Amino acid sequence: MSDDFDITVPDGSTIPAVTDDPSFQLDELNTIANPLGHSVTHDGKFFRVRPTGAVESHNCLCVSATAEEVVQYLRQRASNQVWNLDMQDPETNVQPVHEGINAAVRITNTATGQAKIVDGGVCGESRRGIVSSFYVRTDAPPAIGRWYR
Repeated sequence: MSDDFDITVPDGSTIPAVTDDPSFQLDELNTIANPLGHSVTHDGKFFRVRPTGAVESHNCLCVSATAEEVVQYLRQRASNQVWNLDMQDPETNVQPVHEGINAAVRITNTATGQAKIVDGGVCGESRRGIVSSFYVRTDAPPAIGRWYR
């Protein structure tokens, strides 16, 4: 509950102050989350943080019953200098540039065909050419793909 006064209705129940209503908290949370490449939703019980533009079935990066915990999570992410490529984005294809261990990938937007080679941190199985995650350490993410801190 907030420090604001609740409203008591004739049947004795209370209506919480506006700041305790998740729909009002979402605007504030998304103001913090969006510059980091995140979006916050509320399903009636939990706040869920996903990369901006992700489909609802996307793995959540943070699930919490309280807005305060989401703010803590977002503050921690904001202090991170690493941008992560959303590997669950169906419009992004990521392939290693060279066989074996390397630090460059070719990111292709499957909807437009636009492609760019990006240097960064590659995780995955290099012998089979599978990239499971990719990140860059920079102030702003590359212009191709969906990125989040």
